[in-house]
Amino acid sequence: MRCLMILEAREKRFNLQKELVSEFNMPLVVFRINYPGSKNNYIVNTIYNLIDLDWDFEHKVEINDKEGLVLLGIVDLDSSELKKRMINIEENHPLGRLLDIDVYDESFKQLSRTDLGYSQRKCLICDDIAHYCIRSEKHSLYEVQQRIYHMFVEYLSSYISDIACESLHEELNLLNKPGLVTPNSNGAHKDMDYMLMLKSIASLRDGFRKIVKGSFTLDLSECKQIGKSMEEEMFKATNGVNTHKGGIFIIGALIISFVKSLKNSIDWQDNIRYLFKDISKELLERKYHSHGKDVYLKYGITGVRGEAEKGFPLIFKNLEGDNLKVLFRIMSDCDDTTILYRHNLDVLEKVKYDASDMLDLDISKIKKLDKEYSLKGISPGGSADLLGGVIFVRRLISLLN
Repeated sequence: MRCLMILEAREKRFNLQKELVSEFNMPLVVFRINYPGSKNNYIVNTIYNLIDLDWDFEHKVEINDKEGLVLLGIVDLDSSELKKRMINIEENHPLGRLLDIDVYDESFKQLSRTDLGYSQRKCLICDDIAHYCIRSEKHSLYEVQQRIYHMFVEYLSSYISDIACESLHEELNLLNKPGLVTPNSNGAHKDMDYMLMLKSIASLRDGFRKIVKGSFTLDLSECKQIGKSMEEEMFKATNGVNTHKGGIFIIGALIISFVKSLKNSIDWQDNIRYLFKDISKELLERKYHSHGKDVYLKYGITGVRGEAEKGFPLIFKNLEGDNLKVLFRIMSDCDDTTILYRHNLDVLEKVKYDASDMLDLDISKIKKLDKEYSLKGISPGGSADLLGGVIFVRRLISLLN
């Protein structure tokens, strides 16, 4: 029954492809994922989003049937040149070997690699011709699927790690942040500057990659150990200065919940709330020591852990807008434990009031506030960490679509 449905889907798609070429009188490109067995899974769907297929199509059709997701695109380009560009993707993108890209010319003739002098595609597992391995069933279904899985996880780990570091860079490079480190100011900090922050971010890249990879197979407690190792690497890079401990927690939590949401088709925020529902209880553990714990014992404020328990609402409700405006929105609503640790509730309330008054982004007012905070040692570091989380979620959320 399933084979019959697949054959019917192929025939329907073939007829549609023929109609598109006839209607537009231009070459057609067809994208599919080389995945044996059922193609309706998170790996296939995510690969489409990971490989940039956002070409300047004259017309595009997406089909999602028993063959999985298939993309058809009409392109106003010489068919031989189009085929060469598609071969370049297949051969040079890290996931290109998982793509099966067909090109048809204006007469609906399918162009082959050998037509253009290229060799036939190699098998994912051995160096034999892929076509021969498929026909002879040289490799088991499980063996091929595992190879694809490992390729996917390796690439996604590097991809998300890069996004995490780029997000921290984007937050760091934002100018006119009152009391915070920027490329041209140390803000309220006597122990850190722009170059130190860059060193800190560089020290985190491998750790973020390990968190992504670990999130596929490890439980939450094991992933937390990776986070602790990242803190150690950060302190080594900064000679003991806490530059990104909050950022490690926030982006680490977002990564773990993202991967598990991707695998199980669960809403990202719902999964955050589920995974971190009891994390504030750690603040009461004797073995646990942090500035956040000191603030909790003094004021009963759970800080970023409380944010995680609620699904990071300060991140997900602030995905739209200019970064500086988003920072002030977060500051006006955030119980920033960085401020509470260094100052008190009155200063925190003042920061919230000041931030709400800066939403018009009057640069002269902002610069004046920055000068005041820098002199008084007021640094809304918790809000800056959450802004890094906003930037990270913005860049990553499309993979869940």
